[in-house]
Amino acid sequence: MKFIRIFLFILIIIGIGLLLTQKTWVPKVVDYIISQEQPNEVIVARPGRVDTGVEGIVTIGGQPQQTALVIRSGTKEIIVRTDAGGYFSQDLVPGNYTIGEGANSMSNVLRPISFKVELHKLVSLNLEFNK
Repeated sequence: MKFIRIFLFILIIIGIGLLLTQKTWVPKVVDYIISQEQPNEVIVARPGRVDTGVEGIVTIGGQPQQTALVIRSGTKEIIVRTDAGGYFSQDLVPGNYTIGEGANSMSNVLRPISFKVELHKLVSLNLEFNK
C-alpha cells in the first residue's frame, strides 16, 4: 500500500511539473508532430490520357491558363498543375471528388466542382475562371 501511495505521489509531482512547464515543451512536441506528417502529393500534369481519372483544360476568357488545382476526396487532396496549354490529367481511383483552385493559384474564382470517377472511364472537365 505504501508503494502505491509513493508511486501516485511521484505521478502527481510529474503532472504538476508538466503543467507548469507546458509553454516550453508543448510547442516543441507540436512542431515535431507536424514535421512527421506527410505533405500533400504534388503531381505535375503530363501529356497523354489516363485510364481512370480526370482530365481537362483551364481557361480565363477563353485563353489557356497555367495554374494549380486541388482535387479532394474526403480528407485526401492532390495538387495538380496544368501545363502551359492549361491541360491537366490525373489518375484517380473510382469515387466522388471535387476540384477547385489551388492555394497559390490565380486570384480568379473557381467554385469547387463535384465529379464522379468510374473504373476505366475518364471524366473530362473544361474549367473556366472568371476574369
